[in-house]
Amino acid sequence: MEVLVASGLFLLFALGIYGATTLVFKIVYSSRLRILETALISEQLEVVRNLPFDDVGIINGVPAGVLPYTTTTVRNGVIFVLITTVRNIDDPFDGTITSTPADVSPADYKLVEISAICQSCTQINPVILSTRVAPKNLEGASENGALFIHVFDVNGLNVAGAIVDVTNTAANPFTIINDTTDNAGMVQIIGAPTGTQSYHIRVSKSGYSSDYTVSSSAQVPNPVKPPSNVVSQAITEISFQIDQAGALNFSTVNANCAAVASVPLSVHGEKIIGTSPAMQDLFQKIERIAPLDLTILILGETGTGKEMVAREIHKRSLRGDKPFIAINCGAIPENLLESILFGHKKGAFTGAVADKMGKFEAAHGGTIFLDEIAEMPLHLQVKLLRVLQEKVVERVGDLKEQKTDVRVIAATHQILEEMIKKGVFREDLYYRLNEIYLSIPPLRERAGDIVLLAKHFIDKYKGILGTGEKILTEKSLEKILNYPWPGNIRELENIIKRTLVFSNSEEINENHLDIGESSPTLLPLKEAKEKFMRDYVQKVLALQNGNKEKTSKILGISVRTLFRIEKA
Repeated sequence: MEVLVASGLFLLFALGIYGATTLVFKIVYSSRLRILETALISEQLEVVRNLPFDDVGIINGVPAGVLPYTTTTVRNGVIFVLITTVRNIDDPFDGTITSTPADVSPADYKLVEISAICQSCTQINPVILSTRVAPKNLEGASENGALFIHVFDVNGLNVAGAIVDVTNTAANPFTIINDTTDNAGMVQIIGAPTGTQSYHIRVSKSGYSSDYTVSSSAQVPNPVKPPSNVVSQAITEISFQIDQAGALNFSTVNANCAAVASVPLSVHGEKIIGTSPAMQDLFQKIERIAPLDLTILILGETGTGKEMVAREIHKRSLRGDKPFIAINCGAIPENLLESILFGHKKGAFTGAVADKMGKFEAAHGGTIFLDEIAEMPLHLQVKLLRVLQEKVVERVGDLKEQKTDVRVIAATHQILEEMIKKGVFREDLYYRLNEIYLSIPPLRERAGDIVLLAKHFIDKYKGILGTGEKILTEKSLEKILNYPWPGNIRELENIIKRTLVFSNSEEINENHLDIGESSPTLLPLKEAKEKFMRDYVQKVLALQNGNKEKTSKILGISVRTLFRIEKA
């Protein structure tokens, strides 16, 4: 027995020594790779610094020059790949291409960035070094233009690190540009040769969908996003939308785990839809507060999607793999609500024939969503306050308290401050619930999302109701956009379902939509002008399926101005 114990201890000690030695070798090897890569890049940068200014650029790139985009080299028996990127930089010291008056020669200096990586090693991140190269002579006016490429996701958030490939085969010599977006989701190509619909652009990122320009053809005579122009001494702005992609793998088996083929499959999911500035702001707030284990109060009119927002917060939180329990405090009779929330002991009241777990216990480790919290009776508000303060629940008829670990998200369409003044809602509970609050905008303030949501509901219910394809006509779209939607998303969803049932044609015209008219709210002139401008831009954007280039052309403004109006 002692020999076995000694052998075991020796084996553990040997394994420990082996593991430590292996780790040391890995660290040394990694450091050696970094030193070699840094030396290789430094050598290349020194070559760049000694080139004539006009030669500093990528072969067939912008700026054009004599440097190759990729180089493979061997050092100490290890193969390294070097990638060189050269960008024209518009320095603000003499004005920029966007200033007034504009800088007619915006390519003030060049930024050269070289990365090195050993692709056959286990290295994940490359070594990256850069240098700046400035001209020795005075700059002259340039006949070239600038191409600003903006990449964002389905929520309108900037996508950093997206790969942007640009080609212009009409140029002589032809142009090939490979770059990645910065933290603002932008690639700015300054000093690009002019061309009409000659810049073909493709945007992609690992784990995301891709977006690209499409040339006109017999099959696609009027593409939504044709190749881009570049105009002399002007900025051409173009935007692309990509979103995170995922995959679901399903397998069907019988009780003996044998594969079963030809099984009907239906998949349903939920996602908050919206590209309007108000929703983009909401998405950013959700992203920021979801990981924080704080109580949240969601405010919004009836039908705005408060429960979906709560589910999204839960899904993105550290509790995302634990239960999400939703309960409507206004839909349950007062005499049952306490038992449903906190549970009860057998014999606690007539009909309590067994112990029953409450919603708080069922949600342990996860999130409980208390919708219409303003409808909760005062005596239950006291009990809820104790749950929030002490993290314990007490079943009805039980003297023993039980620890609970639950994140509480509450929601209401009422103005709680007024209810506090009237004495029907506890002020101390209000402050406990309101550690962070979110306000969901009503649908009438989300003009750009109304058409998007209407089309989503058509796609969602056409199969369920068996109505086939349906298309909204331009008149019906105008009617949808001009209606104030007092019932918000829920009303829109019901209208679309009713329209699908009673519409016999493929086209949904304005007469099929069972919605009335409403008198507009009167505003001060300045606010009315700003609101009209913002809403009108959102409506045109919606009619153009979110295409900012087409929208800006119709409105006669630049894409930059369009962004500014959206965010106003």
